[in-house]
Amino acid sequence: MKKTEVAQLFLIIHNTYPNFSIDEAGIKAALWAEILGDYPFERAKQNLLQHVRRSTFQPTPADLMKPIHDPERPVSILGVTDTALRLQEMDEWSRKATPPPWLPQGSDPDE
Repeated sequence: MKKTEVAQLFLIIHNTYPNFSIDEAGIKAALWAEILGDYPFERAKQNLLQHVRRSTFQPTPADLMKPIHDPERPVSILGVTDTALRLQEMDEWSRKATPPPWLPQGSDPDE
């Protein structure tokens, strides 16, 4: 991310969190630019605006790099949806599995 883009983010942060300080030497902006690296500016800005709406604490670079919630995808509670899908996939694998070659034909591998 460019320093000019970080400066735009700092402007939002400074105006919403009065205690947020911006150093004159630009060390903080340079550090944030390095940390944010090639992270897209628009996504960082969207994350910042979400953070400002939900938190009374100043953001960190990590707060700006969080994935944005996709309203088309339902939020899963502790991965319940993902876990259910994974278990279905594992059941399908079990149905398709063949016994290992060292077991005699017709024997149950679970015994």
